[in-house]
Amino acid sequence: MLDRNPEAAERVAAEITGSGGKALAVVGSVARSDDTRRAVSSTVERFGGLDLLVNNAGLMMYGEVPEFSEEDWDTIMGVNLKGQFLMAKYAIPEMKKRGGGAIVNFASVQALVNQRQVAAYAASKGGVVAMTRALALDHAKDNIRVNSVLPGSVHTPMLVSAAQLLPGDPEQTIAEWGRQHPAAPSSNRGKLRQWRCSF
Repeated sequence: MLDRNPEAAERVAAEITGSGGKALAVVGSVARSDDTRRAVSSTVERFGGLDLLVNNAGLMMYGEVPEFSEEDWDTIMGVNLKGQFLMAKYAIPEMKKRGGGAIVNFASVQALVNQRQVAAYAASKGGVVAMTRALALDHAKDNIRVNSVLPGSVHTPMLVSAAQLLPGDPEQTIAEWGRQHPAAPSSNRGKLRQWRCSF
């Protein structure tokens, strides 16, 4: 796994190995070519090859476009979209050596429907969906499946930060968002699953 936070990377790796799995923590940013190349090469060196890539790094910043800084726009695009491009760029050749593989790109429901003040985030996630389709077409011949997941509200630190920007109790806000998910069983509405994600 590639994470900017060394402590978080080591903690998750320890949880995986502690439960009987295998993990490698690599410190770096998905927005940097050198870091993504190193993450892939370190994985291949440690485990002998690469079969699966999950692109789940992401960040969110709020604001309307006229007041949104170019630097913040570039940061969001760098992590949310360029990061997935870079990881795929270095992972696909290794998957081809193995005769195929699978890529799962995390986008967001914001790629299709939006709240206010998320133009940069929505654009990045819409780009992920479009890039996923293109990658799937380009690499079907290589026996590499490429799919995208578009989650709604998931109880992560990023979601808590978003809820804290609104008036009222953040946990009540998150519970209300949970009730807006029509696919959730009635007994679980208002409860959002806890997922571990690196941002």
